[in-house]
Amino acid sequence: MEVAFLVGIVLFGFVLGVLARFAVPGPDPMPIWLTTLVGVAGSVGGGLLGQLFTDSAGSLLFAFAGAVVLVIGYRRLVQGRGITGPQAKVQPVRGFGLKRGSGQLLAELESLRNAGLLTPDEFERKKEALLARSS
Repeated sequence: MEVAFLVGIVLFGFVLGVLARFAVPGPDPMPIWLTTLVGVAGSVGGGLLGQLFTDSAGSLLFAFAGAVVLVIGYRRLVQGRGITGPQAKVQPVRGFGLKRGSGQLLAELESLRNAGLLTPDEFERKKEALLARSS
């Protein structure tokens, strides 16, 4: 294979991965390599299904749908978050590419409180425990 062909696949996968991440509501912090992998894998899987059911013009839509399915699967299986509702808007606490400093954890607690998933009392208890652990 030519280098230009491989670079084209990677660039197409990255663009498709970015579009798939935008299609699913809520934050999905992912490293660039994972976004590219989602796009390439989605385009291969969805493109093959598209070739089975339509001509080559329809396979691009299937490639995009395959990447969206992978983003949804990543969110549900790796991050353990919902696709819709308040959980979709919460910053993930698991997954690749997350920085795990106490500031990030505090921001995640605030996000859970703002989404209504933590009561103010639960938030204060967890905040105190986090600050005590980090000092």
